[in-house]
Amino acid sequence: MAQTITPDTDRLTPEPGHPRWLNAALAWQAVVAALAAVGVVSIITGTIGDFTGIGLVIVVVVLAGLLAASLGSIPLMRARRHGGRAMAMLVDYLVTVIASFVTLQTIGVLGGLDSLGVNFRDAVWWGIVVIVGWLVVGQADRFTSHGARIRSVGRWIMMAGAALLVVFVGLFPGL
Repeated sequence: MAQTITPDTDRLTPEPGHPRWLNAALAWQAVVAALAAVGVVSIITGTIGDFTGIGLVIVVVVLAGLLAASLGSIPLMRARRHGGRAMAMLVDYLVTVIASFVTLQTIGVLGGLDSLGVNFRDAVWWGIVVIVGWLVVGQADRFTSHGARIRSVGRWIMMAGAALLVVFVGLFPGL
């Protein structure tokens, strides 16, 4: 969006035909940037969350990236450049995904992932059974006379391995 300086007021005014919805989009990006800045400061000071080590670095880098992208999208959107809208859309998408996962974890819906993390090393062998089934399915075309039967056996191996993996990992309490 090109801006002009009017001689009578010496202020920046939007060019004629400036869409009104753009003001709301710019305000939203400013709110996202402000919340990301507050989040970075709160996490670094320990006010929100109990992050240490690499977890602290990851969360701060993600929030700082959202802050930079949100602030970077504002002037580009004002200039009506496509990059600004694309950056703002990416920021909004990431905020939505991150907020959804944090909300689901907070209310306990993702309890199965905690169970998965604790028991995965003991049950990883059942994942190898799934891979073996996948390899059997992939090799079925080499056997022209029994290809359909071998493909079926491979699928059953994958399903059995996946079912046993779910049981032995302990995902049922999380479901």
